[in-house]
Amino acid sequence: MVQPSVPSYNNNISNPPKDLLQPQDHEEEEVILAREPQYIMRHRGYADQLIRAVQASTTMLAEALTLRQKWYPEVYNRINNVFEMLFIFVPVDMVVEARMEILQRQVNDEVVQEDGEQDVVGESSRHA
Repeated sequence: MVQPSVPSYNNNISNPPKDLLQPQDHEEEEVILAREPQYIMRHRGYADQLIRAVQASTTMLAEALTLRQKWYPEVYNRINNVFEMLFIFVPVDMVVEARMEILQRQVNDEVVQEDGEQDVVGESSRHA
């Protein structure tokens, strides 16, 4: 009978046998793991979309602050959503966010007062 040949791992220098009971040298594995992403994988172009959203929202915010425009709910919600999304990735200055909310309330209050004054004038001209 012919005996099957059993490969000898003891002579294989490039691939020595591993003793599972002995502590392993994890240094090589850690280097490899450090190169792997430590975050949730996003679809291709996600970073570009995030940057475009931040740029657009920052532009709208700057225009609203400099022109003291009334923020419509959809614009405000969009800016707020971007800030909330950014907060996950980048620490957002909460003082800036608080100032935005205060300014928004002030602008909305001014618009409501102006609308109320116009209604009063309109009503008085109707009664005359």
